[in-house]
Order: sequence, then C-alpha cells, then structure tokens
Amino acid sequence: MAELDEKILACFYDCDKTLTKGFMQVPMLEHYGVDTEEFWDLLEEWKIITNMDFETCYMNLMLEYITLEKLPQLSNKDLFEHGKSVQKYPGLPDYFTNINEDLKQDFPNATAEHYIISTGLKEMIEGRFPNTLNGIFASEFTEREGKIHYIARAVGFLKKTEFPYIVNKGANIDPTIDINARMSLEDRRVPFTRMLYVADGMTDVPVWSQLEDRGGRRHGVFDLEEAGSLENAQNLWTDNRVDSIGEADYRRGSETYNFILNHLRVMAQR
Repeated sequence: MAELDEKILACFYDCDKTLTKGFMQVPMLEHYGVDTEEFWDLLEEWKIITNMDFETCYMNLMLEYITLEKLPQLSNKDLFEHGKSVQKYPGLPDYFTNINEDLKQDFPNATAEHYIISTGLKEMIEGRFPNTLNGIFASEFTEREGKIHYIARAVGFLKKTEFPYIVNKGANIDPTIDINARMSLEDRRVPFTRMLYVADGMTDVPVWSQLEDRGGRRHGVFDLEEAGSLENAQNLWTDNRVDSIGEADYRRGSETYNFILNHLRVMAQR
C-alpha cells in the first residue's frame, strides 16, 4: 500500500493534565458560579449510589445541574466556546506542526498524525485545538432542540483502547471498514509499531499496555505545579508503564519534545 510506504505514524494523546492543565470542565463550571468542590464531591457520591463509571456519571451530573438550573441550557456550540478558555501547556498548538517538520528533516516520507483520546468533552477539545488535529475521540452529548440532552458517547479508560484499533485499520479514514472484520497486517493503514501514546496517569495504563504488547511507544508527562504529579510519573517509569517521562512542555528543545521526536524517529526507521 502506498500509504504504508509513506510511513504514517499515529500519535495519541490524553487531554486533561496531558495537553491542558487540570480538568477541562472546571473553567466552565466556575464561569457559571458552580462550586466545583461540591460538584466533584457529589460526583463521587453518585458513583457509589448508581454504580456508574466516572465518565457516564459526570456527564449525567452536568445534565442534572441543567435540570436543577445550576447550569444554563447549553448547546454543543457553547461547549466549543468554553473550550477556548481551557489552559494549554507551553508549546501548544504549534507543537503539532513543529514535530512533523523536525521529523521530516530525517525522514521525508514520514508523517505523524495527531489524535486525542479523552474522557473529556469532544466539543471543548475542538474549541481548544481547532483545525490542528487529525481526529478527536472523546465523550460527546447529542442535542434536542439545539441543547445538549443525551449522552452520545462516554469514553472511559477501557474504551480508550478501541481507538488505536480504529486508526490501525483506517476505519477513521474509511467508515465502511468493519473494525471487527479480519484484515491482513499488510493492509492495515498504521501498524501498532508506529504508534505513540502520550498521557499522564493510571487511567491511561490500558492504552500503554496495548501499545507495549504490540511494539508501540509510550511517554508520560507531569506538571511540576501539581502536587504528586512528578511522583506519579516516576512510579509509571519504575513500573515500566512508559518508555520515558518528561514535563508537560511541548516547546522545541524541551525534554518531552525531544523524547517524542526520538520515539518518532525510531518508529520511522522500522
């Protein structure tokens, strides 16, 4: 296949605490005067009472807050606009272009595609990183009469492993591809050996394990301003969950930038 000759590489990223600081919902909740500590405490209570997964629970709680008029009637367009206020880490979004430019200096036929896999909200991520990514796999609401009303997709830590398979077979490019159908390795668009996952915590372990088993690469990030973040990253390294760790700084020359570029060069050589 011509595309395989072109050496397509897939870079996957978690979003919250990997590309952006904290949880993306917090600035929006604070904008509307919501007590965020109360929201997260109630979320923990709901999880116990309802036996819901975290992602399903927080999305239902948002809808409940709208019903109780603690939040206004929101549209997906509103979520997109609120995404713009989420604080991103240094070097973004220029990093996505820069890393490809630097990769092509050594491997002109290699192209890195960039995807976010997140429990957060797709519309907010699109608002934060418009027109810079090859795809976003994240939680979504669907609307009724122009306002969010139902959960369309809730992405949790196990569901995250679905999306590398989709990219592996090219179903994100060609929706007619049956992800469950058998496909020969030579026909797959992006081999797992040319995949990298960048993330920050234990909820990302399933994807890291998925790539480790299939020859992909793994990088962990930390935020020195967040208590326990560095220790968490060091534990991930000690436990062999990741191949490298670095601060969540995506500027050229930073430790994380250099690690990622090196991983991409190794994958491009294969």
